[in-house]
Amino acid sequence: MQSNRQRRRKAEGVVRPRRVRWRGDSHGPSEYGEPQGVFGTPKTEAGSRRIPLSATARLLLEEWKQRAKKTEADALIFATWSGKPIAPNNVLRRWVFPACEAFHIPRVTWLTLRRTYSSWAHDKGVPGKIVAELMGHAKVDTTLNVYTQVLDASVRTAVAKVGNELFTIVHKSETGSELTH
Repeated sequence: MQSNRQRRRKAEGVVRPRRVRWRGDSHGPSEYGEPQGVFGTPKTEAGSRRIPLSATARLLLEEWKQRAKKTEADALIFATWSGKPIAPNNVLRRWVFPACEAFHIPRVTWLTLRRTYSSWAHDKGVPGKIVAELMGHAKVDTTLNVYTQVLDASVRTAVAKVGNELFTIVHKSETGSELTH
């Protein structure tokens, strides 16, 4: 049974991410060579946050829930068959890298995806403070200086905007009419 808080979050389309840190336990990596997964606290307070979901993301999660084997309130949305966290590198190896190869594009990593999100949001005019909050950064500087990359089309648009203003020169001829170059 869902609590009022869970129903409210679902209605609002909000999720709370958990930072999963992968590290070996005191005995080193597991027998399969994979680091042991543990849930830890985020690096900063900003990492513990609520993230609003778009209508499309909510729809995709609802469809996923229909196919998922474990859907209890405390179950992970994406987990191994036994309900444990999936190692982020396994997601890359099993699904992301093969998809990249199928589409003949370079391999992407989690950093690539975070930079893409930050850069696209910046290009769409989303304020840096909002992007930083969504990405769990305590400082906007981290978002803008590490993750956001300037897109070529944005540079061309900026040059055109400023250039058009800069080079609009109004001349008055001796007859009093204006000439614009």
